[in-house]
Amino acid sequence: MARVLIVEDNRNLAFGLRTNLEYEGHRVEIAEDGPTGLGLGRERKHELIVLDVMLPAMDGFEVLQALRADGVETPVLMLTARGDESDKVRGLRKGADDYVTKPFALTELLARVEALLRRAVATPAARAFGSVVVDPATHRVTRRGRPVGLRPKEYDLLQALLRRNGRVATRTE
Repeated sequence: MARVLIVEDNRNLAFGLRTNLEYEGHRVEIAEDGPTGLGLGRERKHELIVLDVMLPAMDGFEVLQALRADGVETPVLMLTARGDESDKVRGLRKGADDYVTKPFALTELLARVEALLRRAVATPAARAFGSVVVDPATHRVTRRGRPVGLRPKEYDLLQALLRRNGRVATRTE
């Protein structure tokens, strides 16, 4: 299913979230502080980021703001004990797609995760560079309006390079 990044410094909570999301079929990666979460989030290999606000070294609002400034459009669900209206508004204005306060009901959180993933997958945007257009909804690539025949692996490689947004990719990636 989806790749989810959890940025949470509470190891017990992170483990519980990971366990439940993996049970739902998702692949989960965990970062325990803001800078690590920011680095992993910039890699753009996740379909969803679950982000705590109160993190060591760099808070979740700063992480979110940096991700959005870098053009990362991955949906972000803020998951935090900071439940004041001003905190919720701040998170949403900085680019969060949803905001859930602790304590939370696990079934509601999982439903919100699924809703965000459903929206993200349902509306993939075509990407253009030069005269080439890649449409993930149809898996079609055109150049100057003419179809480009790509094998599945070639198409996947092109998509991976586009997600890197100009940053160098290693052979392993």
